[in-house]
Amino acid sequence: MLRFPKPAAAGLVATSILVKLALCSLSLSNGGSPFAAEHLFLPIHLAVYLVNIRVQPFKLVFTYLLLTDYLMMVRGASAFAAVGLLGTAHGSFQESAVCLLLFAVTFPAMICFFQNASRRVYRINAPIWKTIWLVPAFTSAVVLFFTRDLSLYTVRQWPFLLTRLGLLACVFVVYHILLQSLENFQKQAELTAQKCQMERVLSLQKEQYALLKKQDGETRRFRHDLRQRLVVAAHDLKEGQTEKLSAYLDALLGELPSGAESVCPNDAVNAVALYHQAAARRAGILSVSLRLEQVPEVCAPELESDLCVLVGNLLENAVAACRDAQQPFIRMHSRYADGILTLAMDNRFSTVNQTPDGEFLSTRPGGGIGLLSIRSIAEAYGGGCRFRTEGTVFSSSVYLCVPSGTAGEIPTSHSLR
Repeated sequence: MLRFPKPAAAGLVATSILVKLALCSLSLSNGGSPFAAEHLFLPIHLAVYLVNIRVQPFKLVFTYLLLTDYLMMVRGASAFAAVGLLGTAHGSFQESAVCLLLFAVTFPAMICFFQNASRRVYRINAPIWKTIWLVPAFTSAVVLFFTRDLSLYTVRQWPFLLTRLGLLACVFVVYHILLQSLENFQKQAELTAQKCQMERVLSLQKEQYALLKKQDGETRRFRHDLRQRLVVAAHDLKEGQTEKLSAYLDALLGELPSGAESVCPNDAVNAVALYHQAAARRAGILSVSLRLEQVPEVCAPELESDLCVLVGNLLENAVAACRDAQQPFIRMHSRYADGILTLAMDNRFSTVNQTPDGEFLSTRPGGGIGLLSIRSIAEAYGGGCRFRTEGTVFSSSVYLCVPSGTAGEIPTSHSLR
């Protein structure tokens, strides 16, 4: 996501390029080399890149180095083609024309690779970004070291071209291996997070069982004493002591054991939802509405586990987003129709972290994997998810293909047990 409006961002980029071209032209008119100005502007272009795009700086450095390596390779290849094959002067306008031609030919393939790489980079959230960028930085330093000789004799030789093509291939391989490794790291982190979520679910179910056991004991005791209490109430009624009877009945109603709160017919999902509802209220979010009546009451253990993770991650993200928001609220509901289970949620937010491709990332320090875990679970069930913002409201929608025969009994009414 751009930090500034598109015209302002484009103007900043265009200004930096025009200044560089002016310096290169000035150097050429004085009989010098334009490459000194190009090397000088490498960090300046990086600064413009960092200022324009609102993404973690280390990720931007990672992708910027890929562009820099590509540009150095194209510049070297154009120098060989212009000097070695066409016989023009090194640093001439003819060489610049060849360079533009090579850019035009290779740009479609490069932009596809870059968009794919940047999309994968922006989706991966891990503290390792603080150090992993050093790998392509070292590769770029090696490329720059081996391609620094731009003398007329060197530029004419075939090894000059072959070395640059080999180094360019090396850069692509390094980036591919790094991204593949980081995605594997991300999947392991997702599995670890899901394991932690399920351990929390198990703990919540134990607490819920202890609460139900306590409430069952209170109900037994109340039922045992009910006969004697009714005898007292009947005596007061017979004696016409209505005020005393009314006070006695009020006290009796106050002693009635309250039933366990339920927002979902599935016990495991209900425990997770109530846990995060309590966390939201402790955080000062008093407007919390959870209606998950359409979640399967009985389903396969794998589906139940994944539903707990989905509901837990959605609510955990919502509570975090609402902490600094004005008039915070969380609303979640479920819907089941034609074999598709949908979980929809709206919540207030104060800030979001969005990639240039429109995807949302965690705003936690070091990144988070909640949204990626939600997406991977939804896709595993042949579904998907959608996240969007409207004003200060963040909307989440997750759907899973859950045929009734595999999910168990799906409630058809909106009444809970």
